[in-house]
Amino acid sequence: MKTLLIIFLSISLTACSLGSTAYKHLDYVVLWYASDYVSLDKSQKLHLSEVTKHFVAWHRSNEIEKYKVVLAEFKQDIAQQTMTDERANYYRQQIRLFLSKVRFYLSPHLIPLLNSLSDSQYTQIVEALDKEVNSDKKPLTSDEKIKKMQDELEEWYGTLKPAQLDILANINAKREVQAPIWRAANQAWLDTFKEASKQAQTPRSQAIKALLLETLTPSDSGDYSEREEWMQVWRLADEAQRQSILDKLSEYQELLDDVSN
Repeated sequence: MKTLLIIFLSISLTACSLGSTAYKHLDYVVLWYASDYVSLDKSQKLHLSEVTKHFVAWHRSNEIEKYKVVLAEFKQDIAQQTMTDERANYYRQQIRLFLSKVRFYLSPHLIPLLNSLSDSQYTQIVEALDKEVNSDKKPLTSDEKIKKMQDELEEWYGTLKPAQLDILANINAKREVQAPIWRAANQAWLDTFKEASKQAQTPRSQAIKALLLETLTPSDSGDYSEREEWMQVWRLADEAQRQSILDKLSEYQELLDDVSN
């Protein structure tokens, strides 16, 4: 169910989602991802690497144990079949708290990094983002989108029931109606980034920082939600599916134990 996936994608927050090896060497991972958007010089690479190492040290010391506690609570709710709308909302609030801690940590460290970028480097970033947002890649068909959701969900649940697959089709239909709004929001974000990148260094860095931190801020919009549909998928889970979820959560617990050492 999407609730499970969202919760644990977020709880893992640069930990489980990457795997323990990637987490422990996150500086290399960040440099690798950055290379898709901009060519950094040696001093910039060293600076980014050091900032990332400090982030991992802070994250391991201050956040991982909190993730373990919430993960254990979540697993207990799955095992005892006590996952309710109220409990799901509790976990969403925990994710918001975890994300706010990361935003708070990153905030003072972004400006020096952004100040080091030249006009030509910002041009590279804008071009890469433009290509990403306005990709000419052939979009997936409705059936392909549903199959992708099914494959991702079956990594948690095992084989899905026909009634659960029907719910996935309903979710996809909702997403297709919402898709133009999401595309417009992505384009608006990119347009704002482009305009900010043309400013002088100080206002540019402040504006770009705000945009980057915005991506770590969960939406408060109540106009669109899939919560009820994903809870319906969960309510249809049988014993074998619940056990599959518990096994997956055990893997995450092992990963958190590993990255905390």
